[in-house]
Amino acid sequence: MTYNSTTDRVPSSAGASPAPDPAVAEFARRIARPGAVVTWLNHWSVQQAQWSALETMTDIGIDGTLLQLMLARCGMDMGRTSADLVLPVLFRDVLEPDQRIAFIGSAPGVATRAAERIGGHQTCAFDGYGELKELRRDPSQLRAWRPDVVVLGLGAPLQEEVAAELHVALPEAIVCTSRWLDRSAGRQ
Repeated sequence: MTYNSTTDRVPSSAGASPAPDPAVAEFARRIARPGAVVTWLNHWSVQQAQWSALETMTDIGIDGTLLQLMLARCGMDMGRTSADLVLPVLFRDVLEPDQRIAFIGSAPGVATRAAERIGGHQTCAFDGYGELKELRRDPSQLRAWRPDVVVLGLGAPLQEEVAAELHVALPEAIVCTSRWLDRSAGRQ
């Protein structure tokens, strides 16, 4: 696990950012509550879904034009609320300063690089695939750090399964899944 302090980085609220889309801002506000368990679905992740894990999610965002079009065709017109849009707004505009955000990434270094890009908050990072087995077996190290938010970037459906498990271990934390972690770390 890697820890970062907020003192050596520019706060995430610094600089001029364009106003977020109202649907994105609303989604960020809605998930900013203790115990929220959030994932995002697109056409691929729907096909890979582990439905019992998805049933534990309190909020599900929509990512991808195909899924949006299909839902609109069924009378459910929804805007794009993907994690790459919502999480920066959550961190920059919604969360109180100096919150504790834990990142659990896939490949070595991904979570650490993503955590280093977040200012105004305390962060810690776990290499998901390298530290995941132990973290799932015994989340006490994460629990002791008392994160306000946990962001998982492990790929569907694994990340939803781990999100459900971490919600049990950290019932007051906001637990989010997202490929945003890879994108934020500079991996595509």
